[in-house]
Amino acid sequence: MNEIIETLSCCPLFNGKTPADLQGLISKCEYYTKTFQKGELIATIGKKSPYIGIIINGVVEARKILMTGTNVCIIHKKKGELFGGSAVFSKKNTYLCELYAVENGKTLFIHRDSIFKLISNDPVIAANIIGLFADTIIDFENKMELFSYSGIKQKIAFYILNAVHETGGNEVVIPLSKSKWAEYLNVSRPSLCRELKTLSDENIIEITGKKIKIIKREQLEFLLENNTFSP
Repeated sequence: MNEIIETLSCCPLFNGKTPADLQGLISKCEYYTKTFQKGELIATIGKKSPYIGIIINGVVEARKILMTGTNVCIIHKKKGELFGGSAVFSKKNTYLCELYAVENGKTLFIHRDSIFKLISNDPVIAANIIGLFADTIIDFENKMELFSYSGIKQKIAFYILNAVHETGGNEVVIPLSKSKWAEYLNVSRPSLCRELKTLSDENIIEITGKKIKIIKREQLEFLLENNTFSP
């Protein structure tokens, strides 16, 4: 039970709730936990489910095959984050992507009816879930805009500028490996590394490990307005 309470404590759905609050809330919910092995398929496209997932440990990815045949990562979720909300609450009540366990992990599944009761009885949780779904819509809109750029430099610029906009600074720590980042941008890893080196050599960004610092913001913004770039 301590493991579940710790997970709920870092879950955005339960922001503002104390461990004691969470103990009382979860005791009224219908839920179960399940472990997954690395590479295991958690959900398939078209699968119906009345349960929303909250990751206790491990990493979960939602993947979708585009019409071009490219398999891309749509979302990347880790401890405390939710998945399956659209499948649970939409009229279709089905998954639109395939969910995979990126590494060995464990997930808490809470029944839809329990979530409805929490929302109905607690305005804090109601506000939290509205905020989460709003953020999800924004994330998908950002992903669509990302895919609208054909150039690799443009995709890198969009990702970096969008990330620093959220933090309010001029630095961003990339939470993904180069391979996963390339996959997220729908480009090859060698191409991503090559263009990052070019941007670094041109002193537009500074790269230290996974941290990227913007040196010339106007140059990154210029990339998004033009198909070609002249330093």
